[in-house]
Amino acid sequence: MELYFIMKSTNFKSIIFATSMLIAAFSSQAEAGMDYAKYNLLSNFGFEQGAGAVAGLSNGWITDKSAGYTSFQLVTSVPYEGTTAQLMNFSSLNSGKWARIYQDVPVTANRQYYASSFVRVQAITGARFEMRVELLDKTDTVVQSRSTDWYLNQSLTAPTNGWTNLKMNGAVPAGVVKARLSFRATGNENNSSGAILIDAVQLSQTQMQLGRFEVADLSEFDKLDANPGALLASDSVARSGKKSLAVQLRNTDPLVSSGKRAELSKLDVGENGKSYAYGFSLYLPTDWKSDTSMEGVAQWHVTGDPGDVARSPSLALMIQGDKWVLAKRWDDQAISTSNSLAALHYEVIYEAPLIKGKWEDWAFEVRWDYRPQAAGGIGYTRVWRNGVIVLSSNAPNSYNDQNQKYFKIGLYKWDWNNGAATQTTYRKLYIDDVRITDANGTHLDVMP
Repeated sequence: MELYFIMKSTNFKSIIFATSMLIAAFSSQAEAGMDYAKYNLLSNFGFEQGAGAVAGLSNGWITDKSAGYTSFQLVTSVPYEGTTAQLMNFSSLNSGKWARIYQDVPVTANRQYYASSFVRVQAITGARFEMRVELLDKTDTVVQSRSTDWYLNQSLTAPTNGWTNLKMNGAVPAGVVKARLSFRATGNENNSSGAILIDAVQLSQTQMQLGRFEVADLSEFDKLDANPGALLASDSVARSGKKSLAVQLRNTDPLVSSGKRAELSKLDVGENGKSYAYGFSLYLPTDWKSDTSMEGVAQWHVTGDPGDVARSPSLALMIQGDKWVLAKRWDDQAISTSNSLAALHYEVIYEAPLIKGKWEDWAFEVRWDYRPQAAGGIGYTRVWRNGVIVLSSNAPNSYNDQNQKYFKIGLYKWDWNNGAATQTTYRKLYIDDVRITDANGTHLDVMP
């Protein structure tokens, strides 16, 4: 069942020789099973460990309030993932008064943090509900406080239609030793009340993106470029959990963002000079038809600096015919004046036959740099396919830009933009487990 959501050839012998020496070192680790909780600073973040000292409140969580009444229940009927979600009830909460549950965890100063959760407002009257992160020094003084209520204008004041993803990120200031992640109800008027479900809470200084597609909600991503019905929650196949994302595209679809596309985007996940890990799983149905006209599946793009021409992605995983094609572009010039293959040093860096009717797991470790090694460049691109390293390249892979890259995944078939005839008129594939980490993660953290 599916639910609607609102070339250039190259010689690879040298690559194969170089990477074959690394396979033994990495493949055994990749087969060992991945611990997605590894970088979650919270304990019992999925509320699976039963109640603690407070009746109905999951073990490891603390509650306090400035007024009113609260009660808790562990609910198994409608969890976001796993088997259990936390229900928080509050009542008789007057204007300006609050009630919350929270955890305190150690954090490292001068590093980014990433917070995410899923909440479901079953009922709320005269109040607002938020996720809040407070950063404290060793004297327990709050140095910085952010909440989804104002940070992303995610003010929950009415029942939600299913689960809603609350998320935020920021930098941990110097002197901070602890983070307090809380879920807080605040009265907007006297005698307010509500019933809120909470699940799948994440506080990390490594994990930047977690796309699981278990419910009809794509708010884990920053941007959608798709026509209605192009992105579908599907239980036909799943790499993990019960569902994946079905992506479909037709040559007759209206243009979206000037192209024939159905894509999800995650912003600010690729700064020059820094390394990141990206991972996702892809499933091509057995009836996937060969087409010499390319389509993009995953792209690492950037918005150029003033004066730059519009450019193709600096890294892209594509399909052509019956093979995967991974290509890169780079430019060390401050202003890119041409999008030609020669000007942007276009190069196919990996090709391999498609596998249909089976999940394929992709993982990338990339340090972005536009400088050649002779000029001090430190860029590299490493790729794992189904747990085996297939590419390790130390070379430039970026543009000379101030903006960070954004990551896109889905389907984009540019030959259809102007009505070109191709060997296919319809495309469909499945995506699951999209994960991105900063420099503190590796390919092992983004593979299923």
